[in-house]
Amino acid sequence: MHSIEQDWLQWMKSTWIKEMQDTGLFGEHRFCKLQGNDDEEGVMYVTQFHCDTLENYNTFLSEQDERLRSLGHQQFGNAFISFRTIMEIIH
Repeated sequence: MHSIEQDWLQWMKSTWIKEMQDTGLFGEHRFCKLQGNDDEEGVMYVTQFHCDTLENYNTFLSEQDERLRSLGHQQFGNAFISFRTIMEIIH
């Protein structure tokens, strides 16, 4: 990812995050760079979106996920890795 990092960061900020917000299924978000990982294996970033309901998340998965995943692959091919996970707020 090192070779695409700056282009990818700009694209995330200007395009992908906006596309996610435009679905209307998410509230606030955070875009973070992980610290303390081995940069030789790649720099790691996390984009966290707050979803009010599990129903909204499931709607996203069934109606938007494939389209939004393909945006990144159209732009950057296999030069990055992405995955989805759910976190439950405990406190």
